[in-house]
Amino acid sequence: MADNVAVTAGSGTTIATDDIGGAHYQRMKVSWGVDGSAVDASATNPLPITHYDPDIVSGPTSITATDAVVAAPAGAGATVSGASTAGSHVFVLCPGGDSAWNVQLTGVSTGSFHFEGSMDSTNGTDGTWINVNGRQTGIVNTVLAGTVTTNGIYRGNTSGLKYFRVRQTGTYTGTPVVTIRISGGIGAVFLNASIPTGSNNIGLTGRAGPFPIRVDSAGLTIATTAYTAGDQMGTIFTLPNAATATAGGGYIKGVSVVSAADITGAMDVVFFRQSVTLAGDNAAFAISDADAKLIIDIVQMGTSVDIGNNRIARATGLEIPYDVTATSMFASLITRVGHTFFAAVTDLQLTVYVERG
Repeated sequence: MADNVAVTAGSGTTIATDDIGGAHYQRMKVSWGVDGSAVDASATNPLPITHYDPDIVSGPTSITATDAVVAAPAGAGATVSGASTAGSHVFVLCPGGDSAWNVQLTGVSTGSFHFEGSMDSTNGTDGTWINVNGRQTGIVNTVLAGTVTTNGIYRGNTSGLKYFRVRQTGTYTGTPVVTIRISGGIGAVFLNASIPTGSNNIGLTGRAGPFPIRVDSAGLTIATTAYTAGDQMGTIFTLPNAATATAGGGYIKGVSVVSAADITGAMDVVFFRQSVTLAGDNAAFAISDADAKLIIDIVQMGTSVDIGNNRIARATGLEIPYDVTATSMFASLITRVGHTFFAAVTDLQLTVYVERG
């Protein structure tokens, strides 16, 4: 049968319409199929739709010059602007919305290469630009960076940017080759710190804890010389992973000290932001004025509970805020009663319960 039907007005075929204000609008029924077949669109035979979301690719393109016009980004949110030197950068026009960038950098021997984004550039060269942070893939625990110096594949986020580029400043050696791919969809989200071994913060927001940190003592006196009130017990305790990132912190919620030697009584626990120089085991506790300024707080435990062959001193219900210089906190024990020497250098175990911010 031939395609199409001829309709003569006033006779024959009735055409379905909708009368709107005296004008007839023809009603149409949607069907689909290849030439020679038609399937009515319905819930069981929906229109076949293919989502087309092409990646945007720039390169591979060689860097052939250093940017002698626009300086390297200063960081800390500072912007740079001006017409960059030709050949010093590779750029791509971003699709808008949520999107992620991937950069492959090869051929680099030395030099600095900057990931940058702009909201007002008109051609990838002019306009105002700012460092865009990314992370190198294939390497465990790499940190976010907006400037890189090594070959590799890097990933980041271009949401809201108009242009993205890779730019070289200063000197370089080798033949740098840049490939940029922008993909639609949710951009990459990165944490700027690794989660400490043995911890799981998935699903947690804000303060996470309590997280117990247990450390055995070292350097205790195990012969001849007894301890007197005010003496330091053991060497300094290093409490790892007290913060989830450098210069982080949290709250001390509780402290306990177990004595396997069953000889301890009242004691103090002195906490420090970083390691300090102590007087020494079995000597009167003493630190310098400079180290005293690194004290977080002192937890006093008025007694040790005898539990047969052992003793335990505890302090609970604490809410002591702290911050540390790196990620570890440090502590020292001071006995407030005299007692004999220990049986082993590891007879004391310090446990600190923290909520890490």
